[in-house]
Amino acid sequence: MELKALLPSYNSDINVLLFDLDDTLVKITNWELLKFIFYIKAMVRFRKIISPFLFYKYFSSAVKKIKTNSSNIKNGLLFKELLANYSNKSIHLIEKTIQDFIQKDFVKLKKFFRPIPEAKKAIKLAQKLGYKLVLATNPTMPLETVSLRIKWANLDKIKFNYITHSDIMTRCKPNPEFYFELLHLLKIKNTQCLMVGNDFIKDFSAQKAGIPTFIINSRHSRKQLKYINKNEIEGWGSYQDLSKWLKNNKKGNH
Repeated sequence: MELKALLPSYNSDINVLLFDLDDTLVKITNWELLKFIFYIKAMVRFRKIISPFLFYKYFSSAVKKIKTNSSNIKNGLLFKELLANYSNKSIHLIEKTIQDFIQKDFVKLKKFFRPIPEAKKAIKLAQKLGYKLVLATNPTMPLETVSLRIKWANLDKIKFNYITHSDIMTRCKPNPEFYFELLHLLKIKNTQCLMVGNDFIKDFSAQKAGIPTFIINSRHSRKQLKYINKNEIEGWGSYQDLSKWLKNNKKGNH
């Protein structure tokens, strides 16, 4: 039986909305093919400094370590240091190659990203209602790649008050410390924001930081439902359901 829409408790203190990006604000049409082509393009770009036979091993190891980062080193710097150590090359050379990859290769992945009209409507409504908007994407990649995905989502005219990325964060989802770190950077309390995402693992973990959540009803989140305690779900539904909550919360319909 499909779970009916659930709306988080109304709270007039909530004036900041934390939005996930991938498959929340921009649709990824084929995750598996995207990952495959991403790695192939990256392997070719790095071929002069990392052997193609070792690239996947080094790259995936570095990604895994930033996702479990427990140091005070920013994710982006940690990633570059790891690749430099693995390849015995300078960080400067790694940085230059990453920039080349973004500007010459990542930009060509646009076909895998598609705007979500309903998401844009909800974002524009939230902006009109006076909510502050924070793009709380998993900070495994630099700002340039995040900005490109925002553009591909047709949201580049939306003013986000803050955007997470690998050069400013030291933690990743689903670690609740990602949310504690974000609250610290935003200088707000957990009761002042709502996390909106599509993933019961990465986005739902905001609740462990005391942040109320709203999970978008999608094919991906519906697949995860069977592993989730339904009694723990605070918010769940369509973009229209989210818009209803946004309006009623500002009206004070508690």
